[in-house]
Amino acid sequence: MSRAAQTLQVDAVSIRDNQWAAYAERYDRWASQATDTRLVHDILVVDEETRGSRQLRARRWNPITHAVDAADWPAELGDLRDGIASSLGPVPLRPGPERRRRREPITLPHTDTYTLLRPATQFLAPDNPGAAPRLSVIGATIIRLDPDFITTSLLPGLAAQHFHLGDQGSDYRVAIVEAEPPHHTIWESAPGVAQAVSRNPDVAQPLLGRRPTIVVASTGIGPSGENRGPGASGPSPRMFLELVLGPPPTDDEPQPFRPGAGAAAESRWLLLATHQAGSLAEAVSAVRRRNLLLSSGILLLLTTAVGLIAVSARRAQRLARQQVEFVAAVSHELRTPVSVIDTAARNLADGFVADPARVRTYGTTINAEARRLTETVERVLQLSGIASGSTALPHAAVPVEVLVRESLAASQGELDARSVRVDVDLPDTLPAVYGDAPALRSALQNLISNAIKYGGEARWIGIHASADAGTPSQPMVTLTVSDRGLGIPPEDRVHVLEPFYRGRTAMRLRIPGSGLGLHLVARIVAAHHGHVHIASEPGAGTRVSMSLPGVSQRALGVSASAEVTASSAVVVSPEGHV
Repeated sequence: MSRAAQTLQVDAVSIRDNQWAAYAERYDRWASQATDTRLVHDILVVDEETRGSRQLRARRWNPITHAVDAADWPAELGDLRDGIASSLGPVPLRPGPERRRRREPITLPHTDTYTLLRPATQFLAPDNPGAAPRLSVIGATIIRLDPDFITTSLLPGLAAQHFHLGDQGSDYRVAIVEAEPPHHTIWESAPGVAQAVSRNPDVAQPLLGRRPTIVVASTGIGPSGENRGPGASGPSPRMFLELVLGPPPTDDEPQPFRPGAGAAAESRWLLLATHQAGSLAEAVSAVRRRNLLLSSGILLLLTTAVGLIAVSARRAQRLARQQVEFVAAVSHELRTPVSVIDTAARNLADGFVADPARVRTYGTTINAEARRLTETVERVLQLSGIASGSTALPHAAVPVEVLVRESLAASQGELDARSVRVDVDLPDTLPAVYGDAPALRSALQNLISNAIKYGGEARWIGIHASADAGTPSQPMVTLTVSDRGLGIPPEDRVHVLEPFYRGRTAMRLRIPGSGLGLHLVARIVAAHHGHVHIASEPGAGTRVSMSLPGVSQRALGVSASAEVTASSAVVVSPEGHV
């Protein structure tokens, strides 16, 4: 606003000669550098219709044609007319070196908040050093600002920039009021803020104060007062000066500007701001408390992160140990059948065994060890495929009776070697299960193998199947494999489905295994959208149940090719629920 008041002030040469090219350049320069040209609503040039008539005329600057057009005197500026007329004419200056300090200040009538009034002064240098210069006011510039733009765009934008006003609110309440009593409100950040802030503001900053006098050389004036343009011949021209209104001269040296009561008295506006907390001291205390809470939260977060890193490190160590144990177990599982097969085959090849009965025994042994070797390799391959997610399980209706019969046939060698009795209980009305037959057979075979290894001296396995209600379109079929052996301690029960995990009892008794059997069962059942339940007590045996989606008779008659696409997570509770 100050730049607009200084740049858009019309000089005396343009008024006297009615030449507006230089002023047009100044206006265009201001328009190109201004934040927004909507700040200035109107520019009026006021001077006498004829020299010395005291009859004022008003002309309006046209930014499009770069000229001034005749205009009627605005009714809302009627009180300025007489004041400007009385200010026109010579300004007395005393001769001598002290004349600059003792000249009378140029005064103009007071204007409203949105009207800037600037004099057009003509300074004529004296012909000899002893003479007094001649200074006169020949007109004025009235710069009318746009109040709507100032209050709805300019001031809110500046407040948002410097006080961070926005959708989330601000830490400060801001208001701009008139510096002169009764301090009418120019703008406030929220209704009622100006009245509340004016009681005890944290900041009271004057705005739009008068600036030091600026002297601008404009053109040349001859001794007789005749206007002379550049290149004119004749007597040497005298300098024509433009004086911009500044603070009245005093006998004291000028002091630097400092905000305060005196500065406010010379300013048009006053910016008032206070913190939402009530005072800056309270705001600082709030910031300290917030910083303390933030620092405490960061420290807590760091502590939690360190704790999680420690837990992750322990888990990684445990996993690494389990992987090493898995490699050792798999190596043992592979080395034992390979050794047995190698020894038996060598004895047969060298002719050490000739009796047909012993040859048959050797053949049975080689067959059992080969099947054991194949099962170990199949488990490792199944784990690799499930972990990588590369296995796609085809789904079809699988009769439970067929599934149990094939699984027992695949485990017949282990059953005969341990002389284990198997009791099978399958209802006649049992529906088929919906899934991948080889995968389900592998899961059930793993359960049977575990029951054989951990069944102890009881040498008994029970296989029971039942149908749950489920939904009319898809019942649930539960297959349970039971034994009367060692059982699973509670501390191991929550980990038995984890990969590579082997219980303390199995490690103590050196029962062969890789720790993958139950984990593969859980993954296969989860891939079929079922769940696993383990019930066991130490010394009382173990029951492992697989609940799988069944196929109703109606669904079998319509279609058995629908695919189920979903994912399941396996979680084991301390009671053994999955």
